[in-house]
Order: sequence, then structure tokens, then C-alpha cells
Amino acid sequence: MNKKFNIVILTVVILIICLGGVLFLVLRKSGQFQRNINVILISVDAARADRLSCYGYPISLTPNIDRLASEGVIFRQAYCFGGSTTSSMGVIFTSRFPYWPLKVPGGGPRWAVKHHFGYSRFQDIKHLKAGIPDSLETMSSIFKSNGYTTVGISTNPYLTRDFNFNRGFDFFEEFSSNWRQLYPGVETVFRKMEAYLAELNHKKFFIWIHLMDLHHPLRDFEPFLEDVKLKGNHPKMEVPPMSEWTQEAVNILKGFASQHIPNWQPGEEGLQQALDYYIRAYEAELLRVDKQIGLLIDKLDKEGLRENTLLILVNDHGEEFAEHRYWDHRGQLYQAIVRAIWIMHCPQLFSQAIEVKQPVSEADLLPTLIDLLGLKGKNLAFDGQSCLGLLKGKSEEKGRIVFGLLDRRAYIIDGDYKLMINGDYGKKVRGANPDPPFWPVELYNLKDDPAELHNLAQQYPQIVDRLTIKLKQAFLEKGIRLWQEDASKEISQETKQRLKSLGYIK
Repeated sequence: MNKKFNIVILTVVILIICLGGVLFLVLRKSGQFQRNINVILISVDAARADRLSCYGYPISLTPNIDRLASEGVIFRQAYCFGGSTTSSMGVIFTSRFPYWPLKVPGGGPRWAVKHHFGYSRFQDIKHLKAGIPDSLETMSSIFKSNGYTTVGISTNPYLTRDFNFNRGFDFFEEFSSNWRQLYPGVETVFRKMEAYLAELNHKKFFIWIHLMDLHHPLRDFEPFLEDVKLKGNHPKMEVPPMSEWTQEAVNILKGFASQHIPNWQPGEEGLQQALDYYIRAYEAELLRVDKQIGLLIDKLDKEGLRENTLLILVNDHGEEFAEHRYWDHRGQLYQAIVRAIWIMHCPQLFSQAIEVKQPVSEADLLPTLIDLLGLKGKNLAFDGQSCLGLLKGKSEEKGRIVFGLLDRRAYIIDGDYKLMINGDYGKKVRGANPDPPFWPVELYNLKDDPAELHNLAQQYPQIVDRLTIKLKQAFLEKGIRLWQEDASKEISQETKQRLKSLGYIK
């Protein structure tokens, strides 16, 4: 009797387990399961993808980030829209590109008008206020309408209420509204986030934090410098002679060196010393950020939240260290600036590592989250495309057009090639003495020349023409109008005729 009873009980238990497994798969497939996922989005200002080990850096500075990438999803060829925080983060939050035609009160259409802090597409023209327009749904507002408690913590004065980045957040904190005020370090921001986690008491949440630790002026990096040195021999950067740098690049490095290097002396040798020291300081800040991410993972583990929390790491843009004679991220669209970080980790969503090699844009993040988590919304319209198919291993017959725009420069990625059209920005470099060489058009084979040292535009004019047409077509499809007079001067007569026939230029 007992034996039969035990067999019955065992059979029932097995059936329950099997039914539970089937239900799990059904819920996961239907999107019901995904709706129980929490989300933490970490955006790191001025973070270079090529300084992360998971993106190929030979020195292991980011073991915790690398762990997330090795267990979750890494997008190998993700791209930022440009080198502006306002526009790039606006693209991430809305999946809409920040240039479009707007009607100016009392006048005609205004095309690609740049305001001091933002762009025409993110401007309230009537009040000359840069920022995300009220008419657009944001990542935070979509999560809020889907029942999430939303928390935003910003340390960048361009990502504040003044620019509408608080929209959709139940709780929003901005630490600084003035560049002259020093931003808080990553430790302060993470402790603030952990305080919110405790208050949320396991409610479903979306949390966004923006970190400024890698943005100059670098500070508080000294405690981590020795750890960076212990990592081994660092690869030597190839930079042009410092006599060819822009004066702005020289001034920034001089200011940093005089503040942080005892008895520092200017000159060619002194600038090389300052460059090496700055890069080590930057890497120390990166190590510092990575340490806090590791502590966050431990915290989520302890609170029982790690399995169902989607951790997302992105950057708004990278940073240039004079590889092309410029410093920081203003006005340039080289790989050091536009190559994006996009890593996602959630054991409940991704049971094994996924590596996406297809070129994608950070504009694709929001539609991907909507599909991945089964989020709902009314009248949602995006410029980006969902990457859910890529996450499932599906190939796309028609490759995505990945492009970006900043000031009077634009770029497009097509296979191994990258085309940049530079307008006249290079002729107006702030304080350049002497001016760096100005190339109206730049073409690089990123597979053979990832550092973008060999401009192939004159060698392969047919590729330049083909990518120029693709770029113009992409802009036309998105309602973007690139400056046309300047760009058309630098392309062949044959291409001009083709562009005219397609209606791109008159």
C-alpha cells in the first residue's frame, strides 16, 4: 500500500515538474515571463569600447564587465549616433535620431539647426529649449506605463530636467546643473542606487544611472593607479607628432599634467609623459567603475535579484586621445568616439552567452527591450530596429544601415568600410595651430585599418560614391537633410548626377 502510494506521489510530482517546465516555456515565449524582469541601465560617459577586455583590450581592466559579457549578450559592432551626450543619450532614450525638419514659428522649415546644447530634433523651437520634446515617448515613460517603478540618477548637467530627461521617472535625481560643479564619483552614485533598491522592496523597477568618472577632468583616480600598473605592459598608442596636435588638445593635456604630475615640464618629452599618465589615469577610472559594478552584482545576488534583473551597460560616446590630433569627443566621428558599448546580462533571459557581430546602432536598444520584455505602448514610432531576431541567431538578409551625424560631419558603416563626410568643420578647429590636415571625405577599411590611419578616399572613389548615395538615402528615409552644398562639392560629377536623379540634391 505504501509502495503504491509512494509511486503515485512520485508520478504526481514528476507531472507537476513537467507541467511547470512547459508553463515556464510558454510564459517565456509569450512574453509573460519577461514582464517580471527588472532593468538597470548603466550609461558611462566618454567610455571607450576598446579599453574593455571583452572588446579586445589586451590588459584586463574590467573583469566584472567582462564577466557580464561572457555570460550574457555582447554587441561587437554597436555604434553611437555621435559625440554629443545630449544627442546620443536622446537616441538611446527615444530611438529617434536628433535631426529632422521643424517648422519655425513665423517662418519656414528649419533643417539640422544646432543649438548650444542639443539639436533641432530635440528642441522646442518656440522656447529655444534643447532637450527631448514632450511629444516623444521615452524609455522611462514606456517602462512606467508598463507598471515599473522608475528611478533616474544623472551626474551630467546635459541630462537633467532642463533637457527633459526626467520625463517618465517616479524618482529623478540630478547631482549637478553646472559644469563648474564637480560631479559625484561612481561610489556615491551606486550607494544612492542601492538606497533606492532597498526602498523599492522588490517592486518591479527600471533604474537608470549615468556616470561621469571617465569624462575629463579626471579625478580621484590615484588610489587605482598602482592596480593599473600591476596589470602588465600596456600597448603603446600611435599618435601624430605633438607639434601637429590642435592647440586645444595640447592645452587640455598641459592642464592635466600641471595638476597631477609633480615637477612636470612642458615640451615634446613632457607631453609624451603627460599622455602616458593621462591614459593610465583613464584606465584607473575604468577599473574603479568596474569594481563598483562587481559590488552591484554581489548586492543583487544577496537580495535575490540577480536572476531576474537585466543589467545593461552602454556609453554615450567614447574619447579621443589625440590619435587624430584632437582631444576628447567634440566634433569628431572616429572609432574611438562612435564605437559603442552594448552589453546585457540576465540569467533568466539568457541561459548562454550570445555574441552579435552584425553592426547595430544604440538606437536599436529601446525597440529591442520592448520586444524582449513584452512591453506595450501607444503610437510608438522608432528610427531603430529591434535586435530580438539577432539575439535568437537569425540572420538578416538586408544588412542594417548604421550611420551617425554631429555638427557638419556624418558617417556610415557598410561591411568593412566606413565613410565620413566632414562638411567644413575641419577648417574651423578651435584654436588649431597649426591646423590639422583637413579631409572633406574619409574612407577606411576597418578590418585592415581599425585605427583609421589610412584614408582610402582617393584610392577607391567608386566606394566613396556608393556609400555617399547610401548615406543620403538613409537620411532621406529618416527625414534628415544633410548639408548638401558642402558635401556635394567633394564628390564626382557622375555621383552628383545620380544624386540629382534620386532627388537628394538639386
